[in-house]
Amino acid sequence: MEIGAAGVLIASGMNLFKTLFFGILKTIIWRNLRRSFRLAGMSLKAYLIGWGE
Repeated sequence: MEIGAAGVLIASGMNLFKTLFFGILKTIIWRNLRRSFRLAGMSLKAYLIGWGE
């Protein structure tokens, strides 16, 4: 009984940790991707504007 309870506790703790870890990882990656896309878009816009003139 005690071993089962400890196992469930450890399993749920690992699950929670995994969820948090991947959530944070996804957020960091998404933010960096958005920043990269914004920078790429800005430089592309600047290039097109400079090229258009």
